[in-house]
Amino acid sequence: MTEFRRTIQNSLLDNGYFVFERFADRDQVRNIRSIVVDFFESNNALIHDYKYDPPGTQARHDRGAHPLGLFDPRLGNLRNMVKPEILKDLLEDTFPTSQFTEAFHSDIHWNFGGTGTPLWHRDNEIRPFATDATKDFVHNDYNVYRSALYLEDHDEKTALQVIPGSHRNKNDPQFSDELIKTCNVEAGDLILFHCSLYHRSQNCSVRDRMIVFFAHGEENIYTRLHGEYVRNRIQARLGCTLEEYLAAVC
Repeated sequence: MTEFRRTIQNSLLDNGYFVFERFADRDQVRNIRSIVVDFFESNNALIHDYKYDPPGTQARHDRGAHPLGLFDPRLGNLRNMVKPEILKDLLEDTFPTSQFTEAFHSDIHWNFGGTGTPLWHRDNEIRPFATDATKDFVHNDYNVYRSALYLEDHDEKTALQVIPGSHRNKNDPQFSDELIKTCNVEAGDLILFHCSLYHRSQNCSVRDRMIVFFAHGEENIYTRLHGEYVRNRIQARLGCTLEEYLAAVC
């Protein structure tokens, strides 16, 4: 294993995240942003977050999320540009005893999440196995990693914050200032983080906040259940199956 891979491995195991600088160059960022803008402005995004807008005002197309993300066949050009398979190969090189697969968990955000700073949370998508069904499920074999490709710069006032090591903690950690790490990023940087890592965005009201999310997990029952929970959550909002929805819009 190369020294760089060992650095990634140690960071993911110990801290629960790693920041890849310049995962996409400026030209790629510009092209990806153009695809996302065209998709949202064409009213294609599945679920919008309109809580920014006062009652009676026209909803804006640049405020929401599309929870099908790279799994939407209409965004094949975006998938080809983001190349999520790179992260699969990287994870398998970093953890050579494990096989990884793309998890059904991809979102595209454009100014999504309300104003202010959201609560600390995990991206765990499995609840049934928890002792308390309202709690997140943490297990040594539940290893799904989320990738967040940032398409604009973030400084210490707007960047993602994490609690390093909290992905190994079944209990709620102490959210004291000395434990918080702020991940300043530039457009094109990618943060890879364990879905059990406590994190939050800051100041979601920042203009042109655009992120592409996708995920990979170890090939096991937990990754499959993770994807099934995401699929069921989306279908509950739709009131139909994803296949029925896509047949109607594609």
